[in-house]
Amino acid sequence: MHSGGFDNPVLTVGMACTGRLSPKKVPAYLAMQFAGALLGATAAYAYYSPAIDAFEGGPGIRTVPGSAKFFATIYAPGALPFDYQTLPLVPHMVAQVVLVMAQSTFIPVDPFQIPVFLPICLSVLNVIGRMAVNPARDLATCLVLHGAGYGGQVWTQGSMFYWPITVISTVFAAIFGANLGIGLELERLEKDLRMRRGAL
Repeated sequence: MHSGGFDNPVLTVGMACTGRLSPKKVPAYLAMQFAGALLGATAAYAYYSPAIDAFEGGPGIRTVPGSAKFFATIYAPGALPFDYQTLPLVPHMVAQVVLVMAQSTFIPVDPFQIPVFLPICLSVLNVIGRMAVNPARDLATCLVLHGAGYGGQVWTQGSMFYWPITVISTVFAAIFGANLGIGLELERLEKDLRMRRGAL
């Protein structure tokens, strides 16, 4: 949190686009985020492989409807009353506003409240819609599952547009949300300046 890079690529990109993070740091942060996600996905799959064999009914049997759901964020039809393409937009707009506000020098917000509020906000939305809120995690998991024998279906679960949407829409949402947060911050600052001038 204090590094400014966070553990989510879209947050890193969003903060860089608003000048809250140096663009020079972005490649290193993205590489570390993906490497960490890939290592975690590989370790989780290796640890649970015996249990997967038992669940699927035999060694080497791997099916997306069967056990892939334990590792990847799978689109759940009917989980929400609106189209699933819109869901990734929500958490990142909320996240960017919170993060920009937390880093503001003009708005008194306890920075230690953000690491508590932000994961809760994203986790609730993730559980409700079962959508990815971290492209690094989703990409790493799909790579591991594809290599482990689940096949190309891990890339098209729910729709052929699943993967592009979970990445592209969240990145654009992060950029939009970050700029929205900056706009709210500037509006608050302008209001504060007007109040100070009126008090003089």
